Amino acid sequence: MIAAISRRFQQIALISVTTLMVGCSEQPDSAASSSPSAGPAVNVVKVSRQTVPEPRQFAAHTEAADSVQLRARVEGVLIERSFSGGAEVEAGQLLFRIDPAPFKAALKEEEAQVMQADAEKKRAEAAHARDHKLFASGHLSREKKELSDTVLSKATAAQMAAKARLEMARLTLSHTEITAPFAGVAGEPTYSTGTLVGPGSKPLAVLLRVDPIEVVFHISEQEFLNYRQSEAGQGQPDEQFGLSLLLPNGRRYPLAGRFDFADVRIDQQTGLLAITAQFPNPQHVLLPGLHVTLVVEQRSPPEYILVPQAAVQESREGRSVLVVGDNGTVAARTVFMGDRKGPMWVVESGLLEGETVIVEGLQKVRPGGQVKPVLADIDPITGQVLQSDSEQPQ
Repeated sequence: MIAAISRRFQQIALISVTTLMVGCSEQPDSAASSSPSAGPAVNVVKVSRQTVPEPRQFAAHTEAADSVQLRARVEGVLIERSFSGGAEVEAGQLLFRIDPAPFKAALKEEEAQVMQADAEKKRAEAAHARDHKLFASGHLSREKKELSDTVLSKATAAQMAAKARLEMARLTLSHTEITAPFAGVAGEPTYSTGTLVGPGSKPLAVLLRVDPIEVVFHISEQEFLNYRQSEAGQGQPDEQFGLSLLLPNGRRYPLAGRFDFADVRIDQQTGLLAITAQFPNPQHVLLPGLHVTLVVEQRSPPEYILVPQAAVQESREGRSVLVVGDNGTVAARTVFMGDRKGPMWVVESGLLEGETVIVEGLQKVRPGGQVKPVLADIDPITGQVLQSDSEQPQ
């Protein structure tokens, strides 16, 4: 009996020791299951606030900064043309010459008239001085003295008129030479040499100033009001925005532009406001009439909290992301999204800067589960995972 009881106690002790050993052996597994390293590895990114350029593109066209029609101001035969169509000309350069011979002859005639008028005036002045002395001594009547005054006045007026005609003759002669009022590009001449031209003729050519060149584009009345009511609208446009051009061949023009002029009224029929920008054009790459794309970029772009689009899940309840906590626990977070910026998405609310979201491996996990987070880099153009490291986000 005693032996049976002793064997029974031994069996109970053995079972207790075995149970204790089993319990001790399972404890590390339980601890491991609560460790972040026990879950599947997923790629994550830390939510950050980033500067996002927001370029706007506008259909535009180029225009000459200045344009002038070169016309004949006197009638005569065109005897010289000193440029070719499309040539660059300097300010003051002679472009056309009309036969000056008739105008030189007219100038000489007016010079002779001035000389005659000068002589007449001198005679009138001498007679006037003599008559005044005679009148003072009582040897000349008042009537003859006043007549002498009139003769001198007429001679003076005749001299002034002759000099005025002389100046007009000189001016007319100068109009036989047609020069460039500014540096630019001259268009194709309308007439060949030997042609009789005059004030009633068509323009001899057109001269365009293309450096700088103007770029004209339009914005809607809504865009204009949004700008004027924003903080940017309180400063100078050139301080707020940078301007560049995309050319018809798809290349970007290398020189930057600046705002030049905005129309003072909005077109009532189209609801558009015309705005002009100027671009340096020293090589005359840009010609009037080109259809270009004007790119407007903010010099200090706004900052947004961004997440990759791959991290955002959509359902009937809305959009959400999976957030990884410091202990590796996954939680679902409802988010409200703004505009898309390439492969990234603007987060309006639901996430804070510095939080960690899963971007790859979403199918492996569920809210409440454990994961092993691996930091990843996102290609800003394609949105693909570029590289990752084994460090856990802190």
